[in-house]
Amino acid sequence: FASSPGVLGVALRLQLAAAVQQLEGVPEPIAGAPVARDRLNPAGLYHYAAPGGFVQAHRGQAAALAERVIARLSAALDGLRGRRVLELYAGAGALARELRAAGAEVRACERYAPALEHAARAAREQGLAGFSSESGDAERILAAAARARSRWDAVIVNPPRRGLTPPLRE
Repeated sequence: FASSPGVLGVALRLQLAAAVQQLEGVPEPIAGAPVARDRLNPAGLYHYAAPGGFVQAHRGQAAALAERVIARLSAALDGLRGRRVLELYAGAGALARELRAAGAEVRACERYAPALEHAARAAREQGLAGFSSESGDAERILAAAARARSRWDAVIVNPPRRGLTPPLRE
């Protein structure tokens, strides 16, 4: 890795030709770091980037997006303190942690469970109580929330990987 300072680790995931999902299975780290701290802003909160998990490749763009989402939600909800926000497709949870730091009570949802384990770890390490996570399909999570009559002040879709199904859009 000495000749490639931007490469922190390498992982391998073997994909069956008949796999239903494009990125099915869990990658196996084979060299270097299995997980690394990452930040949207150099002085900001960190999240963990790991093989198989989703992080934005362009940090500046991701930071600008987070800033804009937080500003718009704060304006629309008359502040974020105590507001309940559900983030679907949360990936490594970078946006969810920024929302929590801004005062929102956040539930980060992601199908890839290892990413959420890292997201919860980063939140605990940074003292972000009020951050929770749930692994599973976004449609199933919303259906269960509706059955439980859960109320959210805002729902964020960040970003839909394959598009949103009609029931999820509804």
